Amino acid sequence: MAKKVFLESKTTQHVDPATGEIMMTETKKLHKVVTKSEDRFFQVYYETLASVYQLKYADDLKLLIKLAELAEWNTGRVLLPATVREDVCTSLQIHTTNLSKSIKRLKEKDLIQGERGDFIINPSIFWKGEKSVREQALKQDGLYFTIKFSIK
Repeated sequence: MAKKVFLESKTTQHVDPATGEIMMTETKKLHKVVTKSEDRFFQVYYETLASVYQLKYADDLKLLIKLAELAEWNTGRVLLPATVREDVCTSLQIHTTNLSKSIKRLKEKDLIQGERGDFIINPSIFWKGEKSVREQALKQDGLYFTIKFSIK
């Protein structure tokens, strides 16, 4: 838990009844506030989740959620060097071969894009950051995604 200290300063005016002089009085208060560490979160936009429902393998969904957790703030970028891949495999209890297959399937569904351990999560579905930055990212050509689905 983090502690923050705030100093509140308040200046008031009053009239001295004996002299009629306007007097200024400054009052200071010191506040100590204990705050929780910053919440960890990512946002899910349910209007565009159709492609997630089409995932056939539990590993794909587990990996997608893990990537959303690992994504950089306001970019959706996830770097997966060998050490991070090992950690992801360990935490998800999957083999590295299955990780590669899941990445391929997520790319085919346009849930992520990128190559060689440098990926961006589809910001129309998952986002970790400010809403205004997400809107800008969706407008940029490099981060614009199209989701295709059919109703049978």
